[in-house]
Amino acid sequence: MPRRVLTLIGSMQAKIGFRFVHNGSAEPCSSCQLKKVCIENLEPGRVYEVVNVREMEHPCILHEKGVKAVEVVFSPVPVALEPKKAVKGVVLIYKHIDCSNDCINSDLCKPSALRPGDRCVIEEIDGDVDCPVGRKLKIAFLRLAE
Repeated sequence: MPRRVLTLIGSMQAKIGFRFVHNGSAEPCSSCQLKKVCIENLEPGRVYEVVNVREMEHPCILHEKGVKAVEVVFSPVPVALEPKKAVKGVVLIYKHIDCSNDCINSDLCKPSALRPGDRCVIEEIDGDVDCPVGRKLKIAFLRLAE
């Protein structure tokens, strides 16, 4: 079971299943009393998924309808993997696919939400990648391991 983190997001986005990339803080956040729970416990560039919404709401200068407390987990990220590594349930140290080709699969081969060296769990395998240079690759969904 992935570790849950308490944070705040816009009340309009506070729905179970909502996914977002944490992009860090905006200028008005620097003086906010809630910044510790709102932004400082999330990693910039990571994809999160809301798994529980709490009733508590707070006013926010950036969100018209305020923010709600939610519990989030790292969201699975689709990636390209070599078939021999693509085994559901396996824990691996993530490495980008080394390819100089700039193609439609760049987001799978070098996803911005994962960094080389991240420890990840393979949650699902979902078919083949149509690689323009002919590499045999599978689509896998990786979640950061805790």
